[in-house]
Amino acid sequence: MYLRITTKFLCLLSFMMLAIPAQALPLVAGTSITGPNFGLNAKSGDFNADGNLDFLMVEGGTGKIHVYLGDGTGLFTHSVINFAPTVTSIGKVLVRDMNGDTKLDLVIEDQRTTGNAVYVSLGNGAGSFLPLTTPIFTAAPNVTGLHLADMDNDTNQDIIMHDRVNNAIVVYYYNGATYLAPQSFATGGNTNPQSVFDLQSGDLNGDGKTDLTVTLGIDNQVGVFLGNGLQTLAAAVTYPAGTAGAFGSVLADFNGDNRPDLAISDSNRATTTAPTSNLSVLLNNGAGGFGAATQLPVSSNVAFVAAADFNMDGNMDLVTAPTGKIAVLAGDGAGSFAAPVEYASGLASSGIFSNLVGDINNDTYPDVIATALAGAASFATSIVPLINTIPAATGITGTITINNNDATTEAARVTLQLSCVTATSAPCASTTTMEFSNDNTTWSTAAPIAASVAWTTSPGFGIKTVNARFTDVANNTSTVSDTIELIAGQGLGGGGCLAPTQSGLQYLLMLFALLLVSAQFMLSRKA
Repeated sequence: MYLRITTKFLCLLSFMMLAIPAQALPLVAGTSITGPNFGLNAKSGDFNADGNLDFLMVEGGTGKIHVYLGDGTGLFTHSVINFAPTVTSIGKVLVRDMNGDTKLDLVIEDQRTTGNAVYVSLGNGAGSFLPLTTPIFTAAPNVTGLHLADMDNDTNQDIIMHDRVNNAIVVYYYNGATYLAPQSFATGGNTNPQSVFDLQSGDLNGDGKTDLTVTLGIDNQVGVFLGNGLQTLAAAVTYPAGTAGAFGSVLADFNGDNRPDLAISDSNRATTTAPTSNLSVLLNNGAGGFGAATQLPVSSNVAFVAAADFNMDGNMDLVTAPTGKIAVLAGDGAGSFAAPVEYASGLASSGIFSNLVGDINNDTYPDVIATALAGAASFATSIVPLINTIPAATGITGTITINNNDATTEAARVTLQLSCVTATSAPCASTTTMEFSNDNTTWSTAAPIAASVAWTTSPGFGIKTVNARFTDVANNTSTVSDTIELIAGQGLGGGGCLAPTQSGLQYLLMLFALLLVSAQFMLSRKA
């Protein structure tokens, strides 16, 4: 009895530990790269289709884009594409496959005083991009920024920009042949120009239609535009976002309800004052809006925020950059986050102003590419890859116990108690799977790890072995087993004498024995 209680307690404790955020493992700075002057707007993708992560940066105030092709080990080859004189000053660049040929293309915003033009440069699939032709359209003066999303459910990518004078979102709907006249939607934020700092798109209310979020830095708010798929947007609804100025943002599911939540870098970069910097997390309320913002303090100014599962526990984590550092906040999958763990970036203390998250070295773990100005004298950009050092063979250890460690059972249907821990004794991630076998050859279909499952042993009485195999996302496995003896019960009905998997021959033999006993009993009565 003591062993049974102890086993149940440990199983419950292991299940409870799954809700504790695992700490992120170290990010180690790789080989630094000298980037362009005023390097801005970093974007990533596999530009030469070799399976390795590449990235690009815009050289501020010019028509140049710097391309860095990765070799899969954390090193990059640099080249420059100059779109001048067609483009005089590249503002924002997006990476998309615009013509359906599976090669990544560039969508380029040319910042002009007479109105920003948007071009498409088709990728050649070898790491470079073709010359520009005519712009796909020209925006009105003071309409800036660049975002692509299918806002009207026609499978075409529409263009969303920001009217800095009228503080509105401007949508250019694309019908597959041309961009329609722009539609303007007021943000509901401060009338101060340039109030919008970031824009994200996603289905916030689960109706299958694309919605928009905008960070309104001057007001410390986030504005939400719900889409209806009919080339219009509902009026903006605003939500408090922080205390120091809403800046960068990211949409991701932080609490496992399959609805996008919002994280915002709450920085004094958006205002003239300097309160304590935070990350603000706003959980989706299920109706297309957000609940109250939760403040996650960080050590200093943060201009951006991104989301990824850095510790591979199945939960989304947050990454941001306090001055000169990279900070990771481990998520618990329920909407809460551990205190930030900071890592040295080797970048200038003046602050990191852009980052990318992706697998730089092909070990399946998300890494970070951070950028910052190296110094005011040259204004050159310093780029540092930070490699996620979760080892490829962390190892896992599983355990299995049949029927709470009972020695015998009268039923072939048993209950398996299960647990799994990593090499650091942390509970295995929810992405770990489990399989079962009675013969260590034929295995059940892999399923997410659970604290207990029902299982049927092999046919017949005697010692039964059940094998369990646990596998994590890095393909580390742990195969364990336990035994129990299947015995006959005390009677045909109530005692469980007949196990459900006994053979037909065993039933016939037992029935024949019962008939003999009955016959002997009847003969004795006649005598």
